[in-house]
Amino acid sequence: MRLLMPFGNKPAFDNQFRYFHGCTNGADRCCAIANSWVIKHSWMKAMNSIVHSNTPILAIIDPRALAVRNVQFCRSVAGQLLDARVTHQRFDWSGRPVVGRDPRLFSRSEIEAGIPANLVVRFSLSGAVLLNESVDSGWRMNLIGDAGQLLESRDGRGTLRCIEYDHSLRPLSVTEQGHVVECLGYGAADVAEHNQCNQLIRHDDTAGSCLLADYGLSGGVLSEKRYFLQSPDSPDWPLAEPDRDALLEPVGLQTRWAFNAQGEVLVQTDANDNFHRFSHDLAGQLHAVELTLANTEQPQTLVSAIRYDAFSQVEQETAGNGVVSHYSYDQQDGRLTQLSAVSADGSVLQRLNYSYDPVGNVLLINDTSQPDQYCDNQLVEPISRYCYDTLYQLIEATGREVRNGASHGPALPGLQPVSKLNPCQVSNYKQRYSYDAAGNLLQMRHEGAHNFTRIMHVAP
Repeated sequence: MRLLMPFGNKPAFDNQFRYFHGCTNGADRCCAIANSWVIKHSWMKAMNSIVHSNTPILAIIDPRALAVRNVQFCRSVAGQLLDARVTHQRFDWSGRPVVGRDPRLFSRSEIEAGIPANLVVRFSLSGAVLLNESVDSGWRMNLIGDAGQLLESRDGRGTLRCIEYDHSLRPLSVTEQGHVVECLGYGAADVAEHNQCNQLIRHDDTAGSCLLADYGLSGGVLSEKRYFLQSPDSPDWPLAEPDRDALLEPVGLQTRWAFNAQGEVLVQTDANDNFHRFSHDLAGQLHAVELTLANTEQPQTLVSAIRYDAFSQVEQETAGNGVVSHYSYDQQDGRLTQLSAVSADGSVLQRLNYSYDPVGNVLLINDTSQPDQYCDNQLVEPISRYCYDTLYQLIEATGREVRNGASHGPALPGLQPVSKLNPCQVSNYKQRYSYDAAGNLLQMRHEGAHNFTRIMHVAP
């Protein structure tokens, strides 16, 4: 048995403290606010560490050192009783996992008979997967060839998928339910001029046909032309290429690339004849991107002056509109600690400070470029806070939102410039999340300008 502690003896104070520790004058309001924020944040991190105390991860291993059970302990708040979550696996004689149960189904199988496993796998004598039985995606059966290639597969929805190969074991066609849905063609020895020998030169799929007319010496595609189907229906491709061409639109869309000796993209011409140019530094990292629109000669700079640190992380970049973004990272773990954006006239657009727990989950994002606001006897801070349980599932998120026009669905809300003259344009919100033993989201409760609750039901 192994005992792994998710949290070590890491100091409670965040690295953000170094930005404010020099403020000692109590009359300095800015320093007082900064130190107050650090103290509040350090208290939050300390409470988060208390929640995670005494919650090890247990691994129960068999004599072959295979983990047959993993036990995690779930707790959301300090002082709450621990809930053991057991993940169960069973292995065959070769050490391959053949049965797996998550904590939800494992706990049910302990008290009820006939509860299926989350995943059951059956292997052939050669080690290929013959059968997958999943409670989520259903079952899938595979027929494997002598060389290990997939010849045929069936699933629980009644779909039959067959793949035909040539003598070099390259796939030639894919048939589903008696309809040829894909055809693939390869270059012969007489197309060496464009480096197409043994390369894929035509691919007919469910959207249309893709012609790969030219390859570089390193194997990169230099030219690709896409023809779409005239009908939106799924095709049944004929064997003869002229018959396949008759199903396509007459006009194709061509994209071209050029690479350097290292295989990095230098230029790209898209289907609308827009010209993209990519420049790199001596280390091969992207330095700038320019765009020249069709029928124009003057290029537009999309991003330039990209600078990296010794770990290839972006430190600074300049957007085409002159906005300069600066990135700061923690020297110990490389995590982003600050992101600032400054416009061309020198005004600060945003300055986001990030804080993490010891495993890398974001705990707090503070935008120091935005002022605090007061509305309806509430302090609205430009701070987003996140709280997790001992399984690192997000259980609470707080921040600010617009009072009117907020989108709580998949769409983004409309653009609303934040006005300093209207402090009640934004308000505080809090969202709480709850999960089942398998990590499925069961409920999301929103508390803010508009309260609502979403409840999800999980199939048994």
